[in-house]
Amino acid sequence: MKKHLFLAVAALLTTLSTQAADDDIFTANTVEGVEMTFKVLSEEAKTCEVGTGSLHSPSISTSEEGEITIPEAANGYTVTSIGESAFQGCTGLTSITIPEGVTRIYNLAFYGCTGLTSVTIPEGVTRIGELAFYFCRGLTKITSKIAEPFAIGGYYSNCFSSTTTDKATLYVPKGTVEKYKATDGWKEFKTILEIDDTGDVNSDGKVDITDVTLTISHILGQKPEGFSTEAADVNDDGKVDVTDVTTIIDIVLSGK
Repeated sequence: MKKHLFLAVAALLTTLSTQAADDDIFTANTVEGVEMTFKVLSEEAKTCEVGTGSLHSPSISTSEEGEITIPEAANGYTVTSIGESAFQGCTGLTSITIPEGVTRIYNLAFYGCTGLTSVTIPEGVTRIGELAFYFCRGLTKITSKIAEPFAIGGYYSNCFSSTTTDKATLYVPKGTVEKYKATDGWKEFKTILEIDDTGDVNSDGKVDITDVTLTISHILGQKPEGFSTEAADVNDDGKVDVTDVTTIIDIVLSGK
């Protein structure tokens, strides 16, 4: 009896010792095979953020190059924010995919990512901190899906440097250009245009072979998650058919 009780207590202690807690740090690989650091925000809610939340402590090696996809979830935790300095100084980063579940991008998140050329900010983001995209000199295209723009940055500094706001184009949802032009942090952009989502059926900010595949799946009667029939109906005839597929293929091949 005592032996069984001892074993039960030992098993319980083992379980408790291996259970993660709020603020615990762990690593997981992206789809590109890059090791990324995360911090548990809530063990109960199973949420986490990219990075450790510490100043000047990037979530990946600063020597990483090319495209990086932030996962929607890591080790069973939903990614809901990009922490402070998460990608600071990652100069070789050229493209970053931010999942739709992200709601906050903290200070200095992408500070000094000079190789970054474009970024898409998800619709659900409710905060973008100071210097989040500062000194990202290569940025030429920023797409914001936020329908109700809010002031970004802070009292002392903006999210974007003047180099970016002067030369980059800010793309915003249809009907929101004037709102962005009246909102601090966004109104500094000299060029603000509506998003042209023609052919971008999965709303990821680009038109590629994935959009072609999803459109074909839709025509075949399948129901792709997040599929936009409005974006797929590129000839505006009220239906999605093989003609639209052909046009989307033309868009992909033209590189527009």
